[in-house]
Amino acid sequence: MTGNRAEYWDKVARVWHLKGYSNKLLAEHWRKTHLALVSRWADVANSGHILKTDLFQEAVGQVQFLFEVAQLNGNVIGIDVSSKVVDQAKRRATDIGMDAS
Repeated sequence: MTGNRAEYWDKVARVWHLKGYSNKLLAEHWRKTHLALVSRWADVANSGHILKTDLFQEAVGQVQFLFEVAQLNGNVIGIDVSSKVVDQAKRRATDIGMDAS
């Protein structure tokens, strides 16, 4: 990958809907596996702040992992190198009734 990484992911986020994947079975497996793994590592509901450093799935994917974690613990923070990815993740969070400020 050459050039600015943020610009690259901004572009991917803008066009993902044109060529994205839609494998619901794989998305459900990913979601369950990651939730189980995080639950083994930490007491999600009673932890302090939780940080997720990649919002691509929340922005354009079928798995909104951070949104599910936020239902267990309202102290979640999501960041991404791409401002487009962050904007899309915020929009999707707002669409499902979450405070994405």
